[in-house]
Amino acid sequence: MIGQARLKKYAFINAKLRARISNILPDDVLINMAKSRSLGEAVRILHDTSFQILEEVYNRTGDLKLAELELYKKEIELYHELERYISGEVLEFVKALTGKYEIENLKAAIRLWFDRVIRKRNIDSLTGYLFREKIHYDLHVDQIINVDSIEGIAEVLSGTPYAQIIKENSSQMDVTRNLFPVEIALDRYFYKQLYDKMKKLDKMDFDITKRMLGVEIDMENISWLVRFRDFYKMTMDQSLANMIPYGHHLDKKALEDRSEEHTSELQSPNT
Repeated sequence: MIGQARLKKYAFINAKLRARISNILPDDVLINMAKSRSLGEAVRILHDTSFQILEEVYNRTGDLKLAELELYKKEIELYHELERYISGEVLEFVKALTGKYEIENLKAAIRLWFDRVIRKRNIDSLTGYLFREKIHYDLHVDQIINVDSIEGIAEVLSGTPYAQIIKENSSQMDVTRNLFPVEIALDRYFYKQLYDKMKKLDKMDFDITKRMLGVEIDMENISWLVRFRDFYKMTMDQSLANMIPYGHHLDKKALEDRSEEHTSELQSPNT
């Protein structure tokens, strides 16, 4: 009885998942693409597959990034379709998941603004790759890339949860002269709101999603820790303070312990 209830609860998601699995490109297709003598030849292999839209866009424009934008659009369409057929705590969780695409698009717009205003670079050739449709909030990405200050970005984002994040981190960004404070704050916001929605799922769903989310966060933290050390020249204490919580294996305590072991090894006269 419980199994039937769960099957009914996730019937549409299960159907979409099966459809997605059936569209996965076989290994021989990927191998042939990798062996292609040109990009055009590689893209032609996608003809009559579920990714044919990439071939069509590339043939029409000659721009691979526009083809990638089509993939981005298809992913968002999938999540929006899911949202139309589910309800309750599952709907809220999927909406929180969809927020990842919104935040990534926002970060892309802020990076272009940073290049134009702070680095004084010409971004005209790059603005066409932004996603301009509404996901959950109107981001007004064209306004973002054209304002003259980080405070102006917060004003454009008024009415969204991102405005406050920008305001809270703008002064630190002015000091560091990079986007790290804003980007890590947006990432931390995404995972916090996702975890909050996840906690409302039933215990079985929570346990499964907590483990899956934790592994993803571990990967994010590894990526950030490398940047903290190599690019931002942070100490381990500074790096740990900026970690995204809710990791599966790499929690703050484990990294602190490993850091202490590493320091002891370096200081040991026998090493």
